[in-house]
Amino acid sequence: MPLVRKRRAQAEASPSPPPARRRRSPSSRASSPASADGSTQLDGDTHHTAASSHEQMVKKLVRLALASEYSRQPLRRADINAKVFAPASTRAFKPVFAAAQAALSHTFGMTLTALPSKEKITVSQKRAAQRATGTSQGPPATAPTAWILTSTLPAALRAPAILPPPKVPSAGPEAAYVGLYTFVVSVIALSEGGRCSETKLERALRRVNAGEFVGGEKTERALRRMEREGYVVRVREREAGGEESVEWVVG
Repeated sequence: MPLVRKRRAQAEASPSPPPARRRRSPSSRASSPASADGSTQLDGDTHHTAASSHEQMVKKLVRLALASEYSRQPLRRADINAKVFAPASTRAFKPVFAAAQAALSHTFGMTLTALPSKEKITVSQKRAAQRATGTSQGPPATAPTAWILTSTLPAALRAPAILPPPKVPSAGPEAAYVGLYTFVVSVIALSEGGRCSETKLERALRRVNAGEFVGGEKTERALRRMEREGYVVRVREREAGGEESVEWVVG
């Protein structure tokens, strides 16, 4: 029994060996610089993705502008937000718009020109605008919301022989349509106050043998197309006696 106590006391008095250190493998040593390189590569991939997204939005805006010009429709801000930026944010509108302008000018010789806000023509529209101005807080918004493509080529390169009418659906009807809306816009612009009554316009069309048909198309249908494409605006107003007056103004 005394021998057992002595051995136990010696075991408690002897110092415990230090804990063994684990040796790091070469693979674990190489892992730390690899993680740094990985983070750098991740940042580079993010930057490349952002640049690629910006380039794609610029291309979409250029294609949308060309398609709007082909269909003779203005390029509207709402269409740009829905077809170019969605579902991304529209915060990058200014740099994307500037890059698209540079591409259009350098490649196609065109630029996007802002359209002025629509003028209030009828009495009811003017009264509604006055009420809106009276109830709104602060100055009205002046940022453009619609654009059209205009040529940046010198005047010597804009001759009709160089720029013929579109061939879709065919050059003949398109040439007749171009001549018609040029004539109608000129008649309206030369009228008193820039407003032409419907009877006066019909009389002018009959004088040039365009009262019923023009280019194989009904004149009334061509006038509706001109309204839809924004060349002219047909204004209908009821007078005090209940009679309806119809006038034409330039769109």
